[in-house]
Amino acid sequence: MNESDNSYEALVFDPTVLAGVWADSTRVHLGRDALTVDFIRDVPDPPGRVLVARAIVSPFVGAQLGDQLNEAWRSYYRWSMPGDADDG
Repeated sequence: MNESDNSYEALVFDPTVLAGVWADSTRVHLGRDALTVDFIRDVPDPPGRVLVARAIVSPFVGAQLGDQLNEAWRSYYRWSMPGDADDG
């Protein structure tokens, strides 16, 4: 995939999913040919758990997702952590 294929500008957004969803937890199930990622929200009234989104992807795409999440976490960590006292 080249860089232009990976940009948000090249995507067509479905208005029904554009706002996204909030999830308190995830659940991942690995099948023989696919990875299922469930996004779950805890709701207070009545108490319960609601499946707000599900993505079913190939193992290759699952590996790409893992790499992207790891890189996002490293970037967040670098941005959010205070510098060393010796940094000046």
